[in-house]
Amino acid sequence: IGTSFSQEAQDLAGLLKVMCGVNSIQLQPQGEISNYVRSPYSGTGFSLGMHIIDLNKLNEKAYGNLLTTEDLSSSYMTRVSNHDSVNYDNVFAQDGQRAMLKKAFERFEQLGESSPLKKEFKKFEKENSYWVERDALYEATAVANGSRDIRTWNHRDQNIFATKEGDQARIAELKQVRDEDGTNVVDFEKFVQFIADKQQKESKANFNKQGISIYGDCQIGFSQKDFWAHKSAFYPNYEFGCDIGDGKYSCWSPAINFDKINGEAGELLYNKFNLFFKRYDGVR
Repeated sequence: IGTSFSQEAQDLAGLLKVMCGVNSIQLQPQGEISNYVRSPYSGTGFSLGMHIIDLNKLNEKAYGNLLTTEDLSSSYMTRVSNHDSVNYDNVFAQDGQRAMLKKAFERFEQLGESSPLKKEFKKFEKENSYWVERDALYEATAVANGSRDIRTWNHRDQNIFATKEGDQARIAELKQVRDEDGTNVVDFEKFVQFIADKQQKESKANFNKQGISIYGDCQIGFSQKDFWAHKSAFYPNYEFGCDIGDGKYSCWSPAINFDKINGEAGELLYNKFNLFFKRYDGVR
Protein backbone atom coordinates (compact mmCIF):
# COMPACT_ATOMS: atom_id res chain seq x y z
CA ILE A 1 0.00 0.00 0.00
CA GLY A 2 1.33 3.43 -0.85
CA THR A 3 2.11 6.14 1.67
CA SER A 4 3.30 9.71 1.33
CA PHE A 5 5.45 9.08 4.42
CA SER A 6 7.93 6.82 2.61
CA GLN A 7 11.27 7.63 1.01
CA GLU A 8 9.88 6.31 -2.27
CA ALA A 9 7.18 9.00 -2.16
CA GLN A 10 9.83 11.67 -1.61
CA ASP A 11 11.86 10.34 -4.54
CA LEU A 12 8.81 10.29 -6.82
CA ALA A 13 7.93 13.85 -5.85
CA GLY A 14 11.48 14.95 -6.60
CA LEU A 15 11.32 13.32 -10.03
CA LEU A 16 8.01 15.05 -10.80
CA LYS A 17 9.48 18.36 -9.65
CA VAL A 18 12.45 18.06 -12.02
CA MET A 19 10.62 16.60 -15.02
CA CYS A 20 7.30 18.43 -14.89
CA GLY A 21 7.77 21.37 -12.55
CA VAL A 22 5.24 19.98 -10.06
CA ASN A 23 5.17 22.23 -6.99
CA SER A 24 2.16 20.94 -5.08
CA ILE A 25 0.53 17.60 -4.37
CA GLN A 26 -2.99 16.94 -3.11
CA LEU A 27 -3.29 13.88 -0.90
CA GLN A 28 -6.47 11.91 -0.41
CA PRO A 29 -7.96 11.90 3.11
CA GLN A 30 -5.48 10.11 5.38
CA GLY A 31 -7.84 9.10 8.17
CA GLU A 32 -8.54 5.61 9.53
CA ILE A 33 -10.28 3.12 7.28
CA SER A 34 -11.18 -0.54 7.72
CA ASN A 35 -10.96 -3.64 5.56
CA TYR A 36 -14.74 -3.46 5.19
CA VAL A 37 -15.06 0.21 4.20
CA ARG A 38 -11.88 1.09 2.33
CA SER A 39 -12.82 4.45 0.86
CA PRO A 40 -10.59 7.23 2.23
CA TYR A 41 -13.70 9.43 2.31
CA SER A 42 -15.12 7.22 5.04
CA GLY A 43 -12.12 7.96 7.24
CA THR A 44 -11.76 9.79 10.52
CA GLY A 45 -11.35 13.55 10.71
CA PHE A 46 -8.69 13.53 13.44
CA SER A 47 -6.95 10.15 13.67
CA LEU A 48 -4.58 9.18 10.88
CA GLY A 49 -4.85 5.66 9.46
CA MET A 50 -2.33 3.14 10.74
CA HIS A 51 -2.31 1.64 7.23
CA ILE A 52 -0.21 4.57 5.93
CA ILE A 53 2.53 4.32 8.57
CA ASP A 54 5.89 3.47 7.00
CA LEU A 55 7.10 0.58 9.16
CA ASN A 56 10.62 0.78 7.73
CA LYS A 57 11.18 4.05 9.58
CA LEU A 58 10.63 2.30 12.92
CA ASN A 59 14.00 0.63 12.40
CA GLU A 60 15.70 4.04 12.66
CA LYS A 61 17.36 5.61 15.71
CA ALA A 62 14.89 8.53 15.60
CA TYR A 63 12.17 5.96 16.32
CA GLY A 64 14.10 4.15 19.04
CA ASN A 65 14.76 1.18 16.72
CA LEU A 66 11.32 -0.09 17.68
CA LEU A 67 11.36 -2.65 14.86
CA THR A 68 14.36 -4.83 14.04
CA THR A 69 15.73 -5.85 10.65
CA GLU A 70 14.33 -9.31 11.37
CA ASP A 71 10.88 -7.83 12.00
CA LEU A 72 11.02 -6.08 8.64
CA SER A 73 11.78 -9.41 6.96
CA SER A 74 8.52 -10.92 8.21
CA SER A 75 6.05 -12.64 5.88
CA TYR A 76 3.79 -9.57 5.99
CA MET A 77 6.52 -7.26 4.75
CA THR A 78 7.77 -9.59 2.02
CA ARG A 79 4.50 -11.11 0.83
CA VAL A 80 4.06 -10.71 -2.93
CA SER A 81 0.60 -9.74 -4.13
CA ASN A 82 -1.00 -10.86 -7.38
CA HIS A 83 -3.67 -8.18 -7.02
CA ASP A 84 -4.07 -5.66 -9.82
CA SER A 85 -4.82 -3.01 -7.18
CA VAL A 86 -3.82 -2.38 -3.56
CA ASN A 87 -3.97 -5.56 -1.50
CA TYR A 88 -5.87 -4.31 1.52
CA ASP A 89 -6.40 -7.89 2.69
CA ASN A 90 -2.66 -8.10 3.31
CA VAL A 91 -2.60 -4.81 5.21
CA PHE A 92 -5.47 -5.87 7.46
CA ALA A 93 -4.35 -9.50 7.80
CA GLN A 94 -3.84 -11.00 11.26
CA ASP A 95 -0.07 -10.64 10.85
CA GLY A 96 -0.44 -7.28 9.09
CA GLN A 97 0.05 -3.64 10.00
CA ARG A 98 -1.54 -3.82 13.47
CA ALA A 99 0.55 -6.84 14.49
CA MET A 100 3.75 -5.08 13.43
CA LEU A 101 2.84 -1.92 15.32
CA LYS A 102 2.08 -3.96 18.43
CA LYS A 103 5.65 -5.27 18.33
CA ALA A 104 6.88 -1.70 18.14
CA PHE A 105 4.57 -0.66 20.99
CA GLU A 106 5.92 -3.39 23.29
CA ARG A 107 9.43 -2.01 22.83
CA PHE A 108 8.18 1.57 23.17
CA GLU A 109 6.75 0.74 26.59
CA GLN A 110 10.16 -0.51 27.71
CA LEU A 111 11.86 2.82 26.91
CA GLY A 112 12.79 5.05 29.84
CA GLU A 113 10.63 8.09 30.49
CA SER A 114 13.64 10.31 29.77
CA SER A 115 14.16 8.82 26.30
CA PRO A 116 13.75 11.31 23.40
CA LEU A 117 10.87 9.31 21.89
CA LYS A 118 8.93 9.21 25.17
CA LYS A 119 9.39 12.96 25.54
CA GLU A 120 8.10 13.48 22.00
CA PHE A 121 5.10 11.30 22.83
CA LYS A 122 4.22 13.34 25.92
CA LYS A 123 4.36 16.52 23.87
CA PHE A 124 2.13 15.02 21.16
CA GLU A 125 -0.36 13.81 23.79
CA LYS A 126 -0.58 17.30 25.33
CA GLU A 127 -0.87 19.16 22.03
CA ASN A 128 -3.63 16.82 20.76
CA SER A 129 -5.56 16.39 24.01
CA TYR A 130 -8.82 17.55 22.37
CA TRP A 131 -9.16 14.40 20.27
CA VAL A 132 -6.50 11.73 20.77
CA GLU A 133 -7.78 10.21 24.01
CA ARG A 134 -11.40 10.18 22.87
CA ASP A 135 -10.47 8.46 19.61
CA ALA A 136 -8.48 5.88 21.59
CA LEU A 137 -11.40 5.39 23.98
CA TYR A 138 -13.62 4.54 21.00
CA GLU A 139 -11.38 1.55 20.28
CA ALA A 140 -11.49 0.47 23.94
CA THR A 141 -15.29 0.74 23.94
CA ALA A 142 -15.43 -1.34 20.76
CA VAL A 143 -13.37 -4.07 22.45
CA ALA A 144 -15.54 -3.91 25.58
CA ASN A 145 -18.70 -4.31 23.48
CA GLY A 146 -17.30 -6.82 20.99
CA SER A 147 -18.16 -4.63 17.98
CA ARG A 148 -16.97 -1.47 16.20
CA ASP A 149 -20.58 -0.55 15.34
CA ILE A 150 -21.76 1.87 18.02
CA ARG A 151 -25.38 0.98 17.27
CA THR A 152 -24.76 -2.42 18.89
CA TRP A 153 -23.23 -0.98 22.08
CA ASN A 154 -25.11 -0.67 25.34
CA HIS A 155 -26.89 2.64 25.89
CA ARG A 156 -24.36 4.02 28.36
CA ASP A 157 -21.41 3.34 26.06
CA GLN A 158 -23.18 4.86 23.07
CA ASN A 159 -23.60 8.10 24.99
CA ILE A 160 -20.35 8.55 26.92
CA PHE A 161 -19.83 11.93 25.24
CA ALA A 162 -23.49 12.94 24.91
CA THR A 163 -22.47 15.78 27.24
CA LYS A 164 -19.39 17.92 26.70
CA GLU A 165 -17.78 16.70 29.95
CA GLY A 166 -18.34 13.03 29.24
CA ASP A 167 -19.11 10.12 31.56
CA GLN A 168 -15.93 10.29 33.63
CA ALA A 169 -16.61 7.16 35.66
CA ARG A 170 -17.03 5.03 32.54
CA ILE A 171 -14.04 6.68 30.88
CA ALA A 172 -11.86 5.63 33.83
CA GLU A 173 -13.03 2.03 33.39
CA LEU A 174 -12.39 2.03 29.63
CA LYS A 175 -8.83 3.24 30.10
CA GLN A 176 -8.10 -0.15 31.67
CA VAL A 177 -9.55 -2.26 28.82
CA ARG A 178 -7.14 -4.73 27.23
CA ASP A 179 -7.51 -6.61 23.95
CA GLU A 180 -7.15 -10.34 23.32
CA ASP A 181 -3.35 -9.99 23.39
CA GLY A 182 -3.41 -8.26 26.77
CA THR A 183 -2.46 -4.89 25.27
CA ASN A 184 -3.93 -1.77 26.87
CA VAL A 185 -6.12 -0.49 24.03
CA VAL A 186 -6.05 3.23 24.85
CA ASP A 187 -2.27 3.34 25.31
CA PHE A 188 -1.68 1.43 22.06
CA GLU A 189 -4.01 3.63 20.01
CA LYS A 190 -2.34 6.78 21.34
CA PHE A 191 1.03 5.33 20.37
CA VAL A 192 -0.18 4.59 16.83
CA GLN A 193 -1.41 8.16 16.42
CA PHE A 194 1.87 9.51 17.76
CA ILE A 195 3.88 7.52 15.20
CA ALA A 196 1.56 8.53 12.35
CA ASP A 197 1.72 12.19 13.37
CA LYS A 198 5.51 12.11 13.64
CA GLN A 199 5.84 10.61 10.17
CA GLN A 200 3.32 13.03 8.69
CA LYS A 201 5.25 16.04 10.04
CA GLU A 202 8.55 14.65 8.75
CA SER A 203 7.13 13.92 5.29
CA LYS A 204 5.63 17.42 5.01
CA ALA A 205 8.98 18.99 5.99
CA ASN A 206 10.79 16.87 3.40
CA PHE A 207 8.32 17.75 0.64
CA ASN A 208 8.64 21.43 1.53
CA LYS A 209 12.45 21.22 1.33
CA GLN A 210 12.01 20.12 -2.29
CA GLY A 211 9.80 23.14 -2.96
CA ILE A 212 6.60 21.08 -2.94
CA SER A 213 3.48 22.07 -1.00
CA ILE A 214 1.15 19.42 0.40
CA TYR A 215 -2.62 19.85 0.36
CA GLY A 216 -4.87 17.76 2.60
CA ASP A 217 -8.30 16.59 1.46
CA CYS A 218 -10.68 17.39 4.30
CA GLN A 219 -13.99 15.60 3.82
CA ILE A 220 -17.11 17.57 4.72
CA GLY A 221 -18.55 14.80 6.83
CA PHE A 222 -17.55 12.99 10.00
CA SER A 223 -16.91 9.34 10.71
CA GLN A 224 -18.76 7.19 13.23
CA LYS A 225 -15.78 7.61 15.56
CA ASP A 226 -15.88 11.42 15.26
CA PHE A 227 -19.61 11.39 15.96
CA TRP A 228 -19.28 9.19 19.04
CA ALA A 229 -16.33 11.10 20.48
CA HIS A 230 -18.03 14.51 20.12
CA LYS A 231 -21.68 13.51 20.24
CA SER A 232 -22.81 16.64 22.07
CA ALA A 233 -21.83 18.66 18.95
CA PHE A 234 -24.28 16.83 16.67
CA TYR A 235 -28.03 16.76 16.16
CA PRO A 236 -29.46 13.45 17.43
CA ASN A 237 -30.86 11.17 14.70
CA TYR A 238 -30.01 13.46 11.76
CA GLU A 239 -27.68 12.83 8.83
CA PHE A 240 -26.79 14.83 5.74
CA GLY A 241 -25.82 13.78 2.23
CA CYS A 242 -27.06 14.36 -1.30
CA ASP A 243 -29.94 13.63 -3.62
CA ILE A 244 -28.99 10.75 -5.94
CA GLY A 245 -32.28 10.78 -7.86
CA ASP A 246 -35.56 8.84 -7.84
CA GLY A 247 -36.34 10.20 -4.39
CA LYS A 248 -33.26 8.52 -2.91
CA TYR A 249 -30.54 10.10 -0.83
CA SER A 250 -26.99 9.10 -0.07
CA CYS A 251 -26.21 9.90 3.57
CA TRP A 252 -22.60 10.82 4.27
CA SER A 253 -22.44 11.94 7.83
CA PRO A 254 -24.14 12.78 11.11
CA ALA A 255 -25.25 16.42 11.10
CA ILE A 256 -23.43 19.11 13.09
CA ASN A 257 -25.73 20.94 15.51
CA PHE A 258 -25.34 24.54 14.32
CA ASP A 259 -27.43 25.72 17.27
CA LYS A 260 -24.19 25.03 19.18
CA ILE A 261 -21.90 26.89 16.80
CA ASN A 262 -20.77 29.08 19.71
CA GLY A 263 -20.27 25.97 21.82
CA GLU A 264 -19.41 22.32 21.15
CA ALA A 265 -20.08 22.44 17.38
CA GLY A 266 -17.87 25.47 16.82
CA GLU A 267 -15.15 23.95 18.97
CA LEU A 268 -15.27 20.73 16.93
CA LEU A 269 -15.00 22.55 13.59
CA TYR A 270 -12.23 24.81 14.87
CA ASN A 271 -10.16 21.88 16.13
CA LYS A 272 -10.73 19.84 12.97
CA PHE A 273 -9.48 22.60 10.65
CA ASN A 274 -6.78 23.77 13.04
CA LEU A 275 -5.30 20.27 12.91
CA PHE A 276 -5.53 20.16 9.11
CA PHE A 277 -3.69 23.46 8.75
CA LYS A 278 -0.94 22.10 11.00
CA ARG A 279 -0.63 18.90 8.98
CA TYR A 280 -0.77 20.42 5.51
CA ASP A 281 0.13 23.59 3.63
CA GLY A 282 -3.45 23.98 2.51
CA VAL A 283 -6.83 22.25 2.64
CA ARG A 284 -9.20 21.13 -0.08
